[in-house]
Amino acid sequence: MTTKVKKSKSNNNKGTSNSVKKNGKASKSKSKTSYPKNETSVLVIFDTGYGNDLYIRGSGSELNWDKGILMANQNSDEWLWSSDNIREDVECKFLINDEIWEVGDNVTITAGEIQIYIPKFQNKQK
Repeated sequence: MTTKVKKSKSNNNKGTSNSVKKNGKASKSKSKTSYPKNETSVLVIFDTGYGNDLYIRGSGSELNWDKGILMANQNSDEWLWSSDNIREDVECKFLINDEIWEVGDNVTITAGEIQIYIPKFQNKQK
């Protein structure tokens, strides 16, 4: 699931995030995550578990499909990647420890937008 968030124009450079209530209406709440101005950002909501990291791979900007870029851990379940080099939409996938791929279709990141994304990973059985 991807949600687009408009960039804040306030001096504190904090974004706003949409949270969905049970009745289906969205309400705006202040996010603790600071979004860079004039950049394309994706905030991934996923708890990787202790000692694990989240990476992004894709096409466009500095992304490639062979080696992931470590995302910045913002909170226990928030991972941020931003770039000011994106001039057109890019496709990507998210990986745990740059090894375990998320399931499903590639994700499209819209140039110049802040997006919130919740990936899905298959459960690993021992």
